[in-house]
Amino acid sequence: MLDSYHLRANQAGGGARVACAAYVAHVAARHRAGDGAPFVRRGPCGGLPAMQFNFDMASNHVAVALWQALGFAIVGRPPRALYHPLPGPVDALVMHRWLVDPAAARNA
Repeated sequence: MLDSYHLRANQAGGGARVACAAYVAHVAARHRAGDGAPFVRRGPCGGLPAMQFNFDMASNHVAVALWQALGFAIVGRPPRALYHPLPGPVDALVMHRWLVDPAAARNA
């Protein structure tokens, strides 16, 4: 397997309106990581108006650039929240994207 993802409600209760996603790709599949975009479109099908990545490594510039190209915005940055074996503690990024028009999502 070269890549995999999971998609679920971010939290139970009130947080269930936002999809939580995780995506991982083997280094050999990075050139086609943008093909992971179809899972971004699965959220509205499940009635979820937004999606977020809870903890992406700020030092993973390839992933950050991909998610920003797909419309995700950095909405949070917990300092030194993740540990990388080479540089040590690194900032985490919380990235968010509306899957539907935000105005329409207000009542969804």
